[in-house]
Amino acid sequence: MVELRTERLTLLPLSEWGVDLLAPLFTATEVRRALPPGPVDEGAVRRLLSDRIERAMPSGMGDWVVCVSGRPVGLTSLCPSVALPGGLPEVGWLLGREHRGRGIAAEAGSAVLRHAFHRLELPSVWSLTHPDDLAGASLARRLGFVEVGQRLVGKVDHAVAVCQAPPAGLHHLEVWVEDLDRARYSLGWLLAELGWVEYQRWSRGISWRHGGTYLVVERSPAVRPGGHDRLRAGMNHLALRVRGAEEMHRITEQATGRGWRLLFPEVHPYAGGPMHLAAYLEDPDGFEVELVADPAGPLR
Repeated sequence: MVELRTERLTLLPLSEWGVDLLAPLFTATEVRRALPPGPVDEGAVRRLLSDRIERAMPSGMGDWVVCVSGRPVGLTSLCPSVALPGGLPEVGWLLGREHRGRGIAAEAGSAVLRHAFHRLELPSVWSLTHPDDLAGASLARRLGFVEVGQRLVGKVDHAVAVCQAPPAGLHHLEVWVEDLDRARYSLGWLLAELGWVEYQRWSRGISWRHGGTYLVVERSPAVRPGGHDRLRAGMNHLALRVRGAEEMHRITEQATGRGWRLLFPEVHPYAGGPMHLAAYLEDPDGFEVELVADPAGPLR
């Protein structure tokens, strides 16, 4: 279990301290479906959470306490399913009533899926949704889950949905730089914002991984002086996908404060044509990265 972070959230592995903080959030009747039969009270919630802490899990799986500004607001999980055959990896989320409707569950769920696909390299993740949980079904669809059938859980048929790991055709790319620390500050920050995770580090280099693809940045002793020139023959730029226009604009705005320069500002964000939504950025060493917004995302 590792700590996960998003723009607003910190996801901390569930431990005994989380039991004390979360129990008061989950005593409302809406969470009855997540609890064993019996009265929904704080004691039942504490027993459920304690049982989940003690449950043996594969490496990297378990429950996370979802925190906003250090304050616990809910729980999200990635665990072998007890209802699906073969213990398929199942994702779940549960928020206190007062924290719903703010996009927190979607943000936490996205973080867990990135962890599942890009760190654990799972081929797919599953979800089960009670038929009365319309908000949960809507959230699953927004996260990329596709309903594939029904499964009887207790005495109720639940919707079964699956989210497949995104395909990756590129194995890896290696970029040589003159200043490794500067590249880590600029390119490393950008990759982390896009969900890449640090993969390897050694005295002259560092790599980040996204699914089955990784990017290596190295200060090789064989590098020739003179700096990078994207206008010479060779690699011109790196193009990376972002999750829609909102993320593209957010990262572009933050990047300019970290030494990146927006290219083609007079035609941004359509420098690649009227149907191609993207931002073209250049770091202090002249290395260009294109942030390509998902065409299915909102345009603005």
